[in-house]
Amino acid sequence: ALKRSHEHERKLVGKVKELNNEIVTNATKVHAALKLSQDDHTTIASLRKEIDKAWKMVEAAQSKESRAKETVTQLREEIQNLSKLVEKGAKLSGGQETMVKELMIARDELQRQAEEQEEESRQIQNQLSDMHRKKEQGDIEIATQKAKVCTVQAELEARKAEVQREFRRRERLDRELRDMREKFEKVISDQE
Repeated sequence: ALKRSHEHERKLVGKVKELNNEIVTNATKVHAALKLSQDDHTTIASLRKEIDKAWKMVEAAQSKESRAKETVTQLREEIQNLSKLVEKGAKLSGGQETMVKELMIARDELQRQAEEQEEESRQIQNQLSDMHRKKEQGDIEIATQKAKVCTVQAELEARKAEVQREFRRRERLDRELRDMREKFEKVISDQE
């Protein structure tokens, strides 16, 4: 009897451990599902922040690109003016040769600055393209998340409607049952 009791106790301990493991597994699954739901909301908020940030960067880059284009235009005009002066200077006397050299140096410097501004403008344009691409990806992700939310809401509404239909059906059946009982009781009382 003691041996049987001991073996029975061992089986019970095994079942308790098994049930405990199932409880832990189920709790983990519930926790993971809750975490996924929270992560979806966090992802949407994060994507919105990234899109806002990207828009601000796009606006800043567009402003910077506009200023760079204006600078390039001004530098080109100065280069043309200096080139004209250099051409005129070539016709001048030898005493004015120093001034012509200085103008050529200034022209070369302006040319270098214009090239730098053009390169910066290209880089800004590339950044703008990247930002537009990221914004479009963010918009798509938000649209996807919103579609999921709409789908869940539609399912919820469908379930609510189904519950209401079942509730009305049950009320109708309850009324019919009451009516039939009353008729049955009336028939029985009439027969007595």
